[in-house]
Amino acid sequence: MKFLKASIAAACCAAAWFPSLAHAAEGDESVSSRPLRQGFTLELGLGGALTHVSPERGESLTRFGLAPLSMSVGGFLSPDVALLARAAGTSYFREDAHGDLHQFVNGFYGGHVQFWVNDDIMLSGGPGLVLFGENTFLHTGTNDTEVGYGASFRAGFGVLSTKHHSLRFAVEVFPSKYKDAFVMGSALNFEWQYY
Repeated sequence: MKFLKASIAAACCAAAWFPSLAHAAEGDESVSSRPLRQGFTLELGLGGALTHVSPERGESLTRFGLAPLSMSVGGFLSPDVALLARAAGTSYFREDAHGDLHQFVNGFYGGHVQFWVNDDIMLSGGPGLVLFGENTFLHTGTNDTEVGYGASFRAGFGVLSTKHHSLRFAVEVFPSKYKDAFVMGSALNFEWQYY
């Protein structure tokens, strides 16, 4: 009789324990499908841009163009915070008197701190070196590149997040100060990030 009571008690305990075990397994599965942001990370992006050039003397200029290929390399300090080395920028096109097309680039090269608000929303920003000049790969021209200082600030909104990848749209601005001008670039990029 004691053995029967002990068996019934054990069966009741097991019946109560197995559903909680199954629920824990389901929880583990949902956790494993969430983004696993740790270690090395790489970002690539491409999109459209708007560049506003405001010289100390002369007229200001605002033009649409391309946001050249952006790239970030770094690592996660925690699942929500990463440190990145970032290269990005904006560009625009202008015709000369002969009808030849020239591309001018406002490039940012610096450091970023990336913060994930949740699985789909990302913020990042940081200071850096900025370069402004003509893209001589597209057209042979003067190689008068100006060097200045600036920053980059970005907000990204995910369209797909998996365990090791994020696809998103990101808005980024580049306030840039040069010796004789202030340049404000803004870009809308489609980005991919591996983590």
